[in-house]
This record gives sequence, structure tokens and C-alpha cells, in this order.
Amino acid sequence: MDHKQSYTANKLSHAYIVSGTGEDTLEQARDLAAAMMCRFPEQAPCGHCENCRKIREGIHPDLGHVTREVENGKQKKSILIRQIRALIADAYVLPNEADKKVYIIEDADTMNLPAQNAILKLLEEPPAFDSFILIAANPMLLLPTVRSRCVLVRSETASEEELSSEDKELARGFLNTALKGTEAALFQWCMEHNSMNIQETLRFLEAVKETAVAGLSSPNRSLEQKKKINHLIRLADRCREFMAVNTGPKHVMAYLAVKANPDRKEHS
Repeated sequence: MDHKQSYTANKLSHAYIVSGTGEDTLEQARDLAAAMMCRFPEQAPCGHCENCRKIREGIHPDLGHVTREVENGKQKKSILIRQIRALIADAYVLPNEADKKVYIIEDADTMNLPAQNAILKLLEEPPAFDSFILIAANPMLLLPTVRSRCVLVRSETASEEELSSEDKELARGFLNTALKGTEAALFQWCMEHNSMNIQETLRFLEAVKETAVAGLSSPNRSLEQKKKINHLIRLADRCREFMAVNTGPKHVMAYLAVKANPDRKEHS
């Protein structure tokens, strides 16, 4: 989507996901916020009105900004539910200077599940004067219901490579064990890696799918191996769906341990 076209057309949504990382992506989110609050909609963002100027200088009282907290010099892994509750409380207070308030949630894809469910309710029925911009390195880590309430904008600096080498190495370990190991070895592998948090588990499942899809193109794969790989791809998708309805990482890893072998016979 060309977000500049939507500015000039004056058809801005109340909620966006800006996909990307770094200062350039944050700057793009601020530009989008300026477009939402600009006093001259036909030129938004004009860059010259008081709202645009204050947003550029980072002093606008109606522009909120939420990101991961820093404790003892170290940034926390997730945006917490209490941060979102504080945002929600503020969201029902009328704007100070502009016609509306805009909230930028940086690192939105690190929100834990309770935080995502809380922001979902606000996205579904927001006050008329509120708009939201979620910055996410990997939008797929957001709940499908959250994504469905937002317009996705890909940052000009967004990387096509969003999974880390550690994510991919973990996925390869699982796939190799699932394809070549025994059921006991697979169970042990899954239990050894069941302490991941929600975001880590979602990245792992995405890496499993990506790595498995790449493995299908190998000319050395037998038909039987390809059958198992296709099964694992479907299994990763199913587990992501489970996590969207509050299934925890430990349950997902236990499910993988039991279901990864398509030929496994169920015991009555």
C-alpha cells in the first residue's frame, strides 16, 4: 500500500500496522501520525502547521508512545498488559490540542497475549477521536484478530528477512528430529524447548514452515519425506491457529511431540 496516496485522498484508517524496524520506520509512523492530525487534510502531512511541527519535535501532547520498558539498563522482552491498560485509560480522555489523539505502539509484535487481547477491544470499538499505529518487525506475531482491524503498511526499510539465524537453527533442529529421529527423541527435543515465550514460539513455528517449504524443493527428498514435510507445514499452521485462541507454548510443544509423525497410531 502507498500510504502517501491515502494521505492525499483523505481516507485514513483509524488503525495501521507499520511493518519494519529502526529509526526510519519510527519516523514513518510519526509521518503517518502527522497526516492523521494535520490541520490541512488536503495537504497532510503539510509539515508546517502546529500539529505537524509539534509531532516532528516530539512535544505534541496528543501523540502517545508506548514501547518496551527499560529496567536496570536492559529493555524488557515484551510490552506488558499494564502498559496497554494505561493506554486504554488515557484513550478515553479528550484530546488537549488537536481534533484527535494518536498512539504509536513501538515493538507491538512483542506484546504478550493479554496485552494483545486488551488492545484488540480498543481497536474494535475505539473512541471517535482516537487512532493507532502499531510498529511491528514481524506483523505475523500479532493475533489475526488484531491484524484484521488494521491497515498494513510496509516500511521502505522493512527487511524481507525477518527471522533470525537462531530461529532458523531451532527450526532445523526440530525438523531433523521429526524426520529422522525416533518418537522418544522427538518428545525429548520438544520438552527441552518448551520454555519459549509466546513470541519466541510464534517465530519458531514460522521458521519451521519457512524451512520446511524450502526443503520440499530438494531433489534428494523422497516422496515419503515430502509427505512428512507437508504434514509438518500444516502442523505449524495449525499450532499458530491454536495460539491465536490462547493455547500456551508448552501445550503447543507437547502437541508437536505427539502429532509430528503422520504415521503415528493413536492409542485408544
